[in-house]
Amino acid sequence: MSVSVLAFADDLARLEGKWTSKRKASNGDEVTQVVEIKGSKFTFNLKGADGELRLYAEGELKTDKLGPFSIVKFFNIKGGQSSTDLQAVDDDRVNVYVLDFDKLKLASGFDKDRDGDEPRVDVYTKSLAK
Repeated sequence: MSVSVLAFADDLARLEGKWTSKRKASNGDEVTQVVEIKGSKFTFNLKGADGELRLYAEGELKTDKLGPFSIVKFFNIKGGQSSTDLQAVDDDRVNVYVLDFDKLKLASGFDKDRDGDEPRVDVYTKSLAK
């Protein structure tokens, strides 16, 4: 087994759990993003300041190394306004990430141009509650 395969398995296991980030949306409103990872599957929730669900997505992910960078690819994505209103999203996402014990820095929007989405870095905190 090569070192890169071990790093892949370790990072995927370390990513497992519930990660939360708060940020300002392009309109100035505060939003909360929650990514939950179980094995090679993920769910994503985007909620407004009022706690109302604005976007739900789910799919698969895998990690890899690209030179000195750690990358995570989100694919087979389905999204909608709720978990019962999903449509296939024909757009994989590739993000560079830095993983500490309870912090995940995720650089998104650098893989390709997307209308209205500026590249950014979000810092997520891992929920330690079981």
